Amino acid sequence: MTAVVLKGLGKCLCIVAAVGVLDAHLMVAQTLAWMSMIYDRAPQEGVSAALDSTFSGDAPCAMCCAIEQERGDTQQQAPIPELKPTAKFAPVSWSAVDLVFPPVSIHVPLSREVQVVVLGRQDEPPLPPPRGC
Repeated sequence: MTAVVLKGLGKCLCIVAAVGVLDAHLMVAQTLAWMSMIYDRAPQEGVSAALDSTFSGDAPCAMCCAIEQERGDTQQQAPIPELKPTAKFAPVSWSAVDLVFPPVSIHVPLSREVQVVVLGRQDEPPLPPPRGC
C-alpha cells in the first residue's frame, strides 16, 4: 500500500516540477486574465471590440500587469541567458541535414579492386527420408 502512495506522490511531484520549469502557471494565469477581460468588456463594447482591446495590449488589467512583472522578475533571476524562461532549450549546433545524412568518416578508395568471397556448403543437401507406403 505504501509503495502505491509513494508512486502517486512521485508522479504528483514530477508534474509540479514540470509546471514550474515550463512556467505553465503563468500561462494558465494569463489565459484566465484574458478570459476575464473579454467577459468584462464584451457587454459594453461588443465581442469583436472586446477581443481587439484585450489582445492589443493598450489597456491591460491588473492581473496582466502582475503576470508581466512576475515574468520580468523570473528573467532577471536567471543566472545565464540560456536559462531564461523564454529560452528553455539550448541551441543545437547541428543542422537538420547532418541529422538526416550524417557525414561519412570512412573513405574507400575507388581504384582498388574488392574481392567478395562467399563461403557456403560445397556438398549437396541430403535427400529427404523415404516415406512408408
